[in-house]
Amino acid sequence: MADSELLTVGETAKIFRVTLQTIRNWIEWGKLPAVRVGRRFLVRREHIDALLDQAQADEGGYATGRDVWDPSVSRLSPA
Repeated sequence: MADSELLTVGETAKIFRVTLQTIRNWIEWGKLPAVRVGRRFLVRREHIDALLDQAQADEGGYATGRDVWDPSVSRLSPA
């Protein structure tokens, strides 16, 4: 896979095993850089890999966590 490969929000969500809305939130909050093409967002594979590397840096296995009472709070936390 080339580093410049662009993936859709749906493809990105499958990689992270999260919802489409989580990926949209990460893009909106600046956690995951994306390119807007028309109404769609596309994410570079290199940015996905960088976020995965960051999430696995400490313990090796991380999943997303969301505060039930404040959905605007999203973080990568131990699985």
